[in-house]
Amino acid sequence: MKLRKRIAQFIMTLGVFVLGLGSVSGVSRAVTQTETPNYPIAKTATDNGDGTYGINFKLPEDGTVQKVKIDIVFAVDTTTIKNYANVKAQLEAFTTELNSNPNIEAKIGIVTIQRDATDKLNGLVPLNDDSLATINKGFAASYTAGSNLHGGLLKSQKLLDSDTEVEADHKYLIVASDMAGWLVDNGSGTGSSIAYRDGQYIGNAVSTGNQDFFGRYYKNPLENITVADIDNLVNNMTMFNGQTPAGDYVKYMQQYGTSIGEYPYNWLKYGSLFHPTWTDEEKATMPPSFAFVNSPQFPPYFEKSMYLSGRLFKDMKAAGYNISELTTPYQAGDPTYANLHNTNQRFQEWLEQNIGKRFDSTRNESMTEILADLKAKIYYQVGKGQIT
Repeated sequence: MKLRKRIAQFIMTLGVFVLGLGSVSGVSRAVTQTETPNYPIAKTATDNGDGTYGINFKLPEDGTVQKVKIDIVFAVDTTTIKNYANVKAQLEAFTTELNSNPNIEAKIGIVTIQRDATDKLNGLVPLNDDSLATINKGFAASYTAGSNLHGGLLKSQKLLDSDTEVEADHKYLIVASDMAGWLVDNGSGTGSSIAYRDGQYIGNAVSTGNQDFFGRYYKNPLENITVADIDNLVNNMTMFNGQTPAGDYVKYMQQYGTSIGEYPYNWLKYGSLFHPTWTDEEKATMPPSFAFVNSPQFPPYFEKSMYLSGRLFKDMKAAGYNISELTTPYQAGDPTYANLHNTNQRFQEWLEQNIGKRFDSTRNESMTEILADLKAKIYYQVGKGQIT
């Protein structure tokens, strides 16, 4: 009987101890040991009167603050931002404030998305007093038509992957774009958009029916495309016409490089066709024939862009990176682009449901809101009270 009583008392004591741990308070900064493994931390317990105990830690005055290491990559589509001067000023104010916080050790990367994707700082740059002006200068960009979203994401992923000293959940990607990429990238940052047929020359828009990045859908507008359709495209390579590419069409869907686009730079010059000389490497990435291009299995670039970009977003999320998007509608209000606009909206919604928090200009959200959210996440990492 005595043994049972002692066991019961032990279980009750253990339960109170566990409950007490569940109500920890007073931890406000991270510290690290300086001289001895027996670093003195005073602890007191307070009876909360409800069966739980609050445990308070008093940190020594000579404790040192443990800096939080973070990486931030800004991928900015300058072709979709109306008031880029204002956005640039907001980004500069953000990095300036971040630099003033002694508890944060940050590296910054900047990728601009236009016809070509550009790593403006040539890698991640440590944020400090000496580099601040250079980093802020990297936000400057001139407007150039064309959205190489795929290339921008490739460069962003490369930057985040490059830093092995920072934990994945301390890496942040901010993408500001309408997400309607219409150029494909071979990894160099150069956007390509080429309509090639018959293995000899560039086919014109009328004969191929693939003159915009809707490809065959130019004359057969898409209707009622859903987020589920986008998900099926990204995860299963099922195109909007219900076709799943096979054989060489799979290779063309997955390969980086050339594709059908709405304004192929390489086949229009001053309004007339011209016939450039292609290398064997370039020819290997092009549609081999007119019949190939017009097959139901041939992926127009609009779908190829969503597929490749969606896969990159998924890969970065799976790596543990924090991704947020600031989106704007594509060609809203223009009936010519209504089918593209509506389907592209579904892609933005897919990102919000599957990749990361989305801010949208149609909800009166701007760079101000997404930067405030980013700052809150970073400051949480600084002040969450991890003791090491």
